[in-house]
Amino acid sequence: MKNIIAFIFLVLVISVQAKLTQEKIINLESDGYLTNPLESDCGIVATNNLDNAVYLIKNGKLSTLLENPGCGSFLAINGKKIGFKLIDTSTGRQIPALLNLEDRGIEKLGEAADKCGQVSFSDAGVIAYTIENDLYIKKKNKVEKYSLGVYSNITPISPDGKFVCYHDADQNMFLLNLETSVKSKITDLGGYFNQKWSPDSRTIAFTDLSGRLAVYDLSTKELKKNIDKILDFSWNNDSKSILFSKTVDDEESLLSSDIYSFNLTSGVIINITNTPDIYEMNPSVKGDKVLYHTYNKKEIVSAKTSLRGMRNSNIEFQLTGKLDMKSNIINFRSKDDKSSIDVPYINQVFDTDKYNHRFGCCATTAVTMVFAYYEILPHWKTSTNNWAKSIFSNYQYRNIRYDNPHTSTHSGVKGTGGGDGFMWRNNGHGGSTPSSNQRHYIRQHGLTSNQYWSNFWDHASNDIKNNHPQPMCVLLSSSGHLIVGLGIKDEAQKILYYND
Repeated sequence: MKNIIAFIFLVLVISVQAKLTQEKIINLESDGYLTNPLESDCGIVATNNLDNAVYLIKNGKLSTLLENPGCGSFLAINGKKIGFKLIDTSTGRQIPALLNLEDRGIEKLGEAADKCGQVSFSDAGVIAYTIENDLYIKKKNKVEKYSLGVYSNITPISPDGKFVCYHDADQNMFLLNLETSVKSKITDLGGYFNQKWSPDSRTIAFTDLSGRLAVYDLSTKELKKNIDKILDFSWNNDSKSILFSKTVDDEESLLSSDIYSFNLTSGVIINITNTPDIYEMNPSVKGDKVLYHTYNKKEIVSAKTSLRGMRNSNIEFQLTGKLDMKSNIINFRSKDDKSSIDVPYINQVFDTDKYNHRFGCCATTAVTMVFAYYEILPHWKTSTNNWAKSIFSNYQYRNIRYDNPHTSTHSGVKGTGGGDGFMWRNNGHGGSTPSSNQRHYIRQHGLTSNQYWSNFWDHASNDIKNNHPQPMCVLLSSSGHLIVGLGIKDEAQKILYYND
């Protein structure tokens, strides 16, 4: 009996240690880490959590290849070359480009434009990219041009070089047959991105804006949707299964992150890491080798893939201390600027007078900024801000008292009353988190509020155009973060201003 008690105690200790609170997540994101590792002929290529640098890991050493805003997004590798989007920071104009891993030289594939797409490769080295509404296919010294009729940022060419998958303005997916120039639409609901081909070119997978995985079979024309909600994915070399990473959170803390295997034939999903104290993310497969990073340990790990999962794991590199990251600064041309909504600013950490739950009160902070904009609540000064007190102090509005304290046990942090206490209690709306309570909190203060589970551009931009700031949840941290959409920077590029 004593042995059983000791065993249970050990499990509980591990479970508590594995949880990452918002404060820990913010510190991890601020310190920086390596992510999205990819195999190349010259070593392991990775980017950082801001996607604004490209690194090479070789013989256990880390070197910086390139620093440029967004250069680490949707990288493609063919042998010793990296395909990426280069941004001119003085103008904001974009150029599809190649980075040579041997001499670190950059080859520009076209002229600078307002919009260009990501670069991709076929197995034979054929290069695909877009400039404005046109697709370019480069075979050695010959370049062919196809009019898509729409700008598509991601246009991966199939490994066999016969198809390109692109999206329209609604993020619906299309296939272009490069041999016949025939276009076919393969989705209807929109909101899809991050498309990746299977190694045999017979299937393409992508996710929707909420992270749900979908797979389209070219031979049967069957689309399988809503397979699972994931973080990122990679095809296995057999083209019959997909490895993906998946996080679990309670909106307050990150509880786990593991790598799973999805079998396309059986539909079976298996957790192949299942490590409660290690947070594996972003798998990428080449041959029988898989690379991934561990979020909380800041490791780049390699392993062998097999039918049973992964084996022979090896730590290729571990980052110690902070990662030196530059800010993403782009001097967009002034003629593209659009004014933002003048919303009073509140910092959830520094403006809440050392409130115990200040690292987890982003939802209440976002809503309080909106209340301040509409002048719903009066000035109620904290030490640094005129509006922040209702986040954590008891008050009454429209005969409703907001005086129940934050009692969530998820983070182990107790708070006081006010809006944050309302957000994290069970008020009969289906749960005790902001996703259940936020719209009701807004409505109880006299505003209209709808809840969307994907941040579609039309919803966000239309509200902002009508001078209605829009709170939205985004993956700026691994368990989600609430921010406020304040203005439109560039409608064509779908760039918004935010408070955070």
